[in-house]
Formats: sequence, C-alpha cells, structure tokens
Amino acid sequence: MSLKILSPFGPKMAKLSLPKSLVAKINQEVDKIITSNILSKKYNYSKKLAGEVEQEIETVSYTHLTLPTTPYV
Repeated sequence: MSLKILSPFGPKMAKLSLPKSLVAKINQEVDKIITSNILSKKYNYSKKLAGEVEQEIETVSYTHLTLPTTPYV
C-alpha cells in the first residue's frame, strides 16, 4: 500500500494505492449497505454534511484501517 498526503488548497487529502483484495472487500460491504433499506438508514451520514448529498455512508473499518467510503471505492 502506498500513501501520499496532498494539501493543494485547504484540508489535507490522501492519495492511496490499496490492494485489489481490500478494495473488493470494501465494495462488497458497501454493496450490502446500499441494497438494504435498514443498513442504508443506519449508515446514512448525509444529514451531517454541509452540502446537498443524497446519501453518504459512514466510515467502514477493517482492523487497523478506517476508510471513508462512497458507494464504490
């Protein structure tokens, strides 16, 4: 995994290179959430954001990694 921290105009951002197996696991979990009304409501984070977002899913954690996700990574 590689990591580069960027700060071109304000808050810091990270540019990551993740193993395909981890991306597949994250996408599998996100697919479960977005296809379930119950999980979708449980993890809906959009009301806590400043802009108008239809749906934002709360952070998903894998052991020591905590990665914010959108519907697909």
